Amino acid sequence: VVERHAGPHHEGHWRTTPRVDAIEFRGGLPPAALAQGVRDGALDLAHGLEPAALEEIARDRHLGLTLLESPRRSLYFLLFAGQGALGTSRGARRALGGVLRVHDLVHATLGRLAQPATGVLPPGVLGHEPGGRRTSLSREEAEALLLASGLRRPLHLRAAVHPVLQDRYAGVTGALLHAWAELDIEVEVVTGTLEQYQQALHEPVDSSGARLDLLLGRWIANYDDPDSFTGALFHSRAGYFRAWMPGAAAVAAGDGGSSDARTTTGALLDEAMERARAEGEPASRERLYRRLEGLLAEDARVVPLFHDLDSRVAGPRLRNVVLRGTLPYVGYAELAVGEPPARSQQRRERRGALRIPISGRLQSVDPGQTIFTWQGDVIPTVFETLTRENEAAQIAPFLAARVEASDQGRRFRFRLREDVRFHDGRPLTARDVRWSFIRLLRNPANENRWLLSPIRGARQLLEEGQGELLGCRVESDHELVVELEEAVSVFPALLAHPSASIVPEGLESFDGSWTDGVVGTGPFRITHFAPGARLELEANPGYWRPGLPRSQRLVFTFGWSPGEMAAALRGGELSLVTGLPLAEVEELRRDPHLSSQHHEIPTLSTYYLVLNAHQGPLADEALRHELISALDVDGLVQRHIGRLGVTARGLVPPGLLGYRGQWRPALTPAPRGNPSRGDRELTVLVQTAYGELYAELTSALLAALTARGFTVKTVELRSNYRELLATTRVDLFLARWVADYPDADTFLYHLLHSDAGLLGHFLGDPEIDRLIEQGRREASPEVRHDLYLAVERRLSERALLLPLFHEQGHCFVRPEVRGFSRRFASVDIDLALLWVE
Repeated sequence: VVERHAGPHHEGHWRTTPRVDAIEFRGGLPPAALAQGVRDGALDLAHGLEPAALEEIARDRHLGLTLLESPRRSLYFLLFAGQGALGTSRGARRALGGVLRVHDLVHATLGRLAQPATGVLPPGVLGHEPGGRRTSLSREEAEALLLASGLRRPLHLRAAVHPVLQDRYAGVTGALLHAWAELDIEVEVVTGTLEQYQQALHEPVDSSGARLDLLLGRWIANYDDPDSFTGALFHSRAGYFRAWMPGAAAVAAGDGGSSDARTTTGALLDEAMERARAEGEPASRERLYRRLEGLLAEDARVVPLFHDLDSRVAGPRLRNVVLRGTLPYVGYAELAVGEPPARSQQRRERRGALRIPISGRLQSVDPGQTIFTWQGDVIPTVFETLTRENEAAQIAPFLAARVEASDQGRRFRFRLREDVRFHDGRPLTARDVRWSFIRLLRNPANENRWLLSPIRGARQLLEEGQGELLGCRVESDHELVVELEEAVSVFPALLAHPSASIVPEGLESFDGSWTDGVVGTGPFRITHFAPGARLELEANPGYWRPGLPRSQRLVFTFGWSPGEMAAALRGGELSLVTGLPLAEVEELRRDPHLSSQHHEIPTLSTYYLVLNAHQGPLADEALRHELISALDVDGLVQRHIGRLGVTARGLVPPGLLGYRGQWRPALTPAPRGNPSRGDRELTVLVQTAYGELYAELTSALLAALTARGFTVKTVELRSNYRELLATTRVDLFLARWVADYPDADTFLYHLLHSDAGLLGHFLGDPEIDRLIEQGRREASPEVRHDLYLAVERRLSERALLLPLFHEQGHCFVRPEVRGFSRRFASVDIDLALLWVE
């Protein structure tokens, strides 16, 4: 149906005065004509477009059209007959229903046409549980249940199938039957017409009199109440599908369905339906219907599949379009028309391909495995987070439209943007967020799982790999609440780390392209990935940030050396390079074609020297002061770092709360006698970056210690340095820390805290712990700043840690690359803004 505004309205309508002069309905138009009509302005509102046309309109904002979607009060479901082998074996029903990964199956086959069901109650109906989940079974688990049920295979089943599930939604039916075929279960569809299907509803036998085993059906609400989807359907004496429910044979025989004839579960379900229908108080009714959903799931007789999505396209001049879940589906009385908004500038065509070299070798695009800083340059182009740093290194909502803190930082409410879709077209929901969090916590291979550890219930997932994340509660499709074990005011900042990126519910494998289901919400989507060698991306045509990305393709290649990067940039093979050592930086700055394209900015990183105050010679505080006084940090940085860094005044880098500015303490060595040579023998662990990028600084620093009478022995850094620090006595650690999120908390709590910090066993201090914990709870920025300054003073007074420098980020860009800018943030280049002239 297509609506066009044209003729007189009813001025005396009792409810409201219509806002348009007339509505003209046009029927019988084919889908192609509908799509063309809304494009050229001949039609204002269209319904019935094909999925491909809907997808194209949703992704092309230049047209000024609006895609409106609303779940209808409908239910498509699978129902097992109350009699026969499946009717009497709950284990067999659990096997057949549980092996269907309904969420993935519906998204893969129906796309924009449907919303996977979490229960029999659709969205918007009292009792609907937006966060509800059905337990999926592996093929092996389903096989075991079938074996225990005693059913012999191959198993042949007879099914009544609604015609729409053999036509418009045939894809989901085919996928369902294919999943069962892998269990050696064959299904014969015996209803070819609507009349045959309707006859089977009331008498579950086919034309030959053979009993039917299952029904694939549809229900559209007669009235907007949960009873329309429960008691009105599945009550064994009064429900529309009563012939398929347990006890139906007894009812047909005239005994009224006595308790002796009906199953215990059937009696419980009937009682629950009757009690819920009789209850008048809404909150109590909601609890009863959610309990009823649980009973239906436990019985495993009804398998909810999906709800219809009512998709309509509104033209640019239409206003106040309201879609409802029941008839009438459109609020015609509220419709209004106005002047179409002026077209902004002509649509910018995406231009060129960006070619970016990476020194490391990316083996997986799984965002949960983001460990190294260079991975943080790649992953956000495909996957995105609820929050993100803005240009001033402050946390702001990103996929979340709004973040609200309450209960003194123990509870956070996230409201998601409603215009965000994954690369395959499915909408972002709060269920995807919860899934992404649980997935990150469950996988021990993800080293950044600790980011989510403050959430209530996270500890069990971290330690046991199973359980529910009790503190993450889905409230609606676009809203969720996160409750923490204790107040953590910086929690939104933790969620800005790429490891906390949101992926679709059910996504487990990250092998393949976006057409294989490896999808995010980012500005680019994967077209080809060769692990360790190459990642090819194309522009996401439906990206939620209008006008972005500006380039058509993005290609990352891995395993480059600094020299190779510099040479390839000069030769025009690369678009930009970062992370070069000082020699290459100076060489490129002398190139007249590239010198004007040199950009530098301080990064959120700190290189430092930490002293072991708990064991070994440096447990002597006086000796720690003497060692620190032997190092001229300003001179070392100026001579050996040059443009690659700025001298650090504290552990916290510039731009964050707790930064100490220009102040640097003048340390006075504590008096001591002439120590024996034995207590001046030090073991030094040197992090990889010092040997690869800053070897001159490392040598000069160790030489200064040797000149002061210390004997220095260096330890080779192994890959798992966290384990090495925990098992080997190290007196000095030359290390660096790059912010996981733009807040001083990442430099203090995750480094210094006695229990939670990487360096806790080196320098854990009760007073520092107290200050850090207070800072985590505190909401006032001014108070937090003072607390972090107090931590810096304590580190200095006790000679526990010596800050060295903050790394400067250097980037060289080819002259033909446009739109370049740098942000003072962890990910300082937004590649979505760049294009090639």
